[in-house]
Amino acid sequence: MNITIGCTATDFPPLRGSKPAREPGVITHHTVECKDAQMNINATVAGQIIFINFLVMLYLTLKFAKGKSDNLPLVGFYTFLLSFIFFPASWLYCWYWSKKKPEVASEL
Repeated sequence: MNITIGCTATDFPPLRGSKPAREPGVITHHTVECKDAQMNINATVAGQIIFINFLVMLYLTLKFAKGKSDNLPLVGFYTFLLSFIFFPASWLYCWYWSKKKPEVASEL
């Protein structure tokens, strides 16, 4: 989808029957031509990047949390929330599980 951005915010054609002001001191409107004034906006790219980040973080966080957590679905849910609310937080959460030492179960 291409959105063309004009040179001025008031670049509208004059209404039919309207005449330019002919008073002394009034400068007539000159059109300014802009070449290559286009901006391509693809809003789906941001969503795709966030979703790919979610998949990578989910895989890595669950891989690191395996054997260190008793509740892997909850770890996955937290990764899901962090990835979509504020995705750099999911990186910290993944780092937390990668650095956490496995708990040693003591048998008495």
